[in-house]
Amino acid sequence: MKKITRQDVLSLEAYESRRPRLRREAIARKARRRVVEILQASGGAAVPSQRSDWYWEEYAGENGKPNEVLVFVRYDVPLDVVRALVERYSTTTSVQGTSAMTAFPSLAWPYADFTGGALLTKVGKQLAGAGIAAQQIVMAIGEQHVADATTFARRLGEAAHGDAAIQLTVKSGESTTHVDLKHP
Repeated sequence: MKKITRQDVLSLEAYESRRPRLRREAIARKARRRVVEILQASGGAAVPSQRSDWYWEEYAGENGKPNEVLVFVRYDVPLDVVRALVERYSTTTSVQGTSAMTAFPSLAWPYADFTGGALLTKVGKQLAGAGIAAQQIVMAIGEQHVADATTFARRLGEAAHGDAAIQLTVKSGESTTHVDLKHP
């Protein structure tokens, strides 16, 4: 059995003191990744795909620690593309008396389980009867992920023509629930 030295204890204490920061960084990294994935899935052709430039900054580590490197990536986004994104996320789509907009990807920051969806702005009778309200987000219909308002309208319309029960995955604040819809 190996004897624990003073250096081992100090190393463990140093690691333990960094754990909260490392956890926060991991959470932020996952949220950033989700935001980008949702933007790419819901933004369509308006999402810039080619970076314009990137650069590195290296900072000397303190007290013998390794150097830290920050990487910055720049995207030049033409005004037409910005307008297309604004239109994409502000356009309302209607189906069966319900209106929805594509949910903005930044919702992935506060909600770890947010994967994109359709933000309901007006709720029709069928959805209201199931307890769904405006300002809730439909993230899936059945097993099918809803990336945007257009997908929501199409999948809800298709599901309404079938005989099987329709199950929606709905996000309201911190909670995500499954709601069964009755056929009209």
